[in-house]
Amino acid sequence: MNNELKMEIGNRIREARVARGLTQNQFAEKSNISSSYLSGIENGNREPKMHILYSICKGNDISADELLFGPKEEISLVNYVYDNSSKLTLKDTKILIDYLKGIQLILSNRDSRDD
Repeated sequence: MNNELKMEIGNRIREARVARGLTQNQFAEKSNISSSYLSGIENGNREPKMHILYSICKGNDISADELLFGPKEEISLVNYVYDNSSKLTLKDTKILIDYLKGIQLILSNRDSRDD
C-alpha cells in the first residue's frame, strides 16, 4: 500500500470515527485493536492488514464501501428529480408518476387507518 493510500484510508477511518462521536479508545476497543495502533492507521504511519480493516468495519458498523470510497452523500428524491429532470425521457416520467401515485395511495391508506 503506498503512502497516499495509507493516508486516505486513515483519513476515512478518522472521519467515520468522528462522525460516530467516538474517541480513539472507544473506536479501537470496538475494533479489537489498541488505540496506539488505530492512531498509527489514522495518521498514515501504519498499514492495516485486511483482517484489521475487517475488524474495524465489523466492530463499528462501517461498510467496506464507506471505508474505500468515503461516505455516500444523501440526496432527496425531490432534489434528484429536479436536478435531473431535463434528462428524463417520457418513459422515465411515466414510471416516476406511477411510482409516486403508488406512494400516495399507500400514505393515504395509512393515514385513513390512523384516524
